[in-house]
Amino acid sequence: RLSSRLNSTWGGNFTDMVRSTHFLRIIEKEHLVENAGKVGAYFLDQLRDLQKEEALISAARGRGLFLAFDLPDAKTREAFWKGFFDLGVLTLRSGENSIRFRPPLDITAEVIDEAMESMRQFCRKRK
Repeated sequence: RLSSRLNSTWGGNFTDMVRSTHFLRIIEKEHLVENAGKVGAYFLDQLRDLQKEEALISAARGRGLFLAFDLPDAKTREAFWKGFFDLGVLTLRSGENSIRFRPPLDITAEVIDEAMESMRQFCRKRK
């Protein structure tokens, strides 16, 4: 056995410890955790509204800025993912039929509104 087998990739790396301490200070100073909660709740409300407008979207869910919704199948999910991408909305594919969102911690309601309008535009266009 090698004693290093249980160590993490970054464990004990002084440079990364200093860097991450700086990141944590920025997160605290700029109230990014609070922003994630507040703006994330707004984003989730907007996704739930979109779910009411678009029959193919279901199970809008999330916590903070980790958000997702489901589509009926992988083919539909791919069409939505590509359609959103073509309109400048970056999303992630998740599982077989989900779209997920991981926006930056400093995202604003205005940016969410722009993304939602693009997603609504795609939904209207595909009908």
